Amino acid sequence: MQALVKQHLLRAQARMKKQVDKGHIEHTFVVGDMVFLKLQLFIQSSVARCSHNKLRFKFFGPYKIIQCIRAMIYKLELPSFATIHDVFHVS
Repeated sequence: MQALVKQHLLRAQARMKKQVDKGHIEHTFVVGDMVFLKLQLFIQSSVARCSHNKLRFKFFGPYKIIQCIRAMIYKLELPSFATIHDVFHVS
């Protein structure tokens, strides 16, 4: 009975992994690339100023990558007036 349950669990895990991997895209960047930054519209206002929150852009930039900290973590060259941390995860 345990072997049967284990087999069903493994099959379900394989099905779920297949569904998740279907929409997954690997992003790799190198130092010097220009990337856009997606910020939360109503919370973040230090990168670009706008009088109407609803009309703000979702993506800001492009910003230059100045350092690769790990495989998916990069440091960006943000404007001098930005008050957010300059290290971001690719997601």
